[in-house]
Amino acid sequence: MAFLDNVLLLTVVLIIGLAVVGAVLRARRRDTCLKSFSGYLVYVRFKTGKQIWGQLVTDATGIELKYRADHLDAEGHIESSYIISSAEYPNIYLIIRFLDELTERNVLRRQKVLKRSYRPNILRRIKRKLRNWFNLLRDAMSQAFASVLTAATKTAPTAVASQQKGVLGTSKELVEWFGNAFDPILERHIGRRVVLEVQSPEGNTVEYVGVFREYTADYLEVMDVTFKEDGRERQVDLVVPRKHGIIRHNGESTGKSALGKDDPKSALLEDPTEPETQVEV
Repeated sequence: MAFLDNVLLLTVVLIIGLAVVGAVLRARRRDTCLKSFSGYLVYVRFKTGKQIWGQLVTDATGIELKYRADHLDAEGHIESSYIISSAEYPNIYLIIRFLDELTERNVLRRQKVLKRSYRPNILRRIKRKLRNWFNLLRDAMSQAFASVLTAATKTAPTAVASQQKGVLGTSKELVEWFGNAFDPILERHIGRRVVLEVQSPEGNTVEYVGVFREYTADYLEVMDVTFKEDGRERQVDLVVPRKHGIIRHNGESTGKSALGKDDPKSALLEDPTEPETQVEV
């Protein structure tokens, strides 16, 4: 009887503990790509062509753009920020950080991030590999949670056992909190120059070359991009939804040339799918 009491107590503690942890994680969870732009002046462009700008503040349920100055609406009321709920994320086309509009403090802050991100040192690569290993083990850890809980609830009352589904969901959130979206192809290009291909709302394909800093299940983040618009070139950082953005090419020079010269541009002319041929003169 004492054993059953201990199992019941353990189950109740497990349910309460995971419920509290789950609530905390849900309140604190932020998309990594969006979070990296937090505190900066950014422009959010929607698929409809609408554009909003302000200092980005991220939250678990959405983002807020704080204006630099109060805005007097046409109806006569004051607006000091613009809120975008997570339900509206699918309408976002691009999030742009123009470097020439950053404060001196944010310029230095961004430079530190770029320095750490471009061709990261061995310590940062090891840290990322450990995180990736954790991602590979996520399914096994989730199954382990399920097995432990199933064994515990076999001897627990029905009222406790009925909470199993919720506890399993919370345990999954806990495991995913420490992990992240994992894509082995994208991982090979983190910290390297890449070509980002974006499908515009009009159906056109636009390419941007920059340093691939991070990705999540929903977004791609590319830094140090030359952004051409209205006949003007500006340096920007981009966050692009993965629904219409894809890392298409490795943008680093290999030093190889189809012409037999060390010309980085000539390497782009080489078709890796075609065998080398020799032409007799």
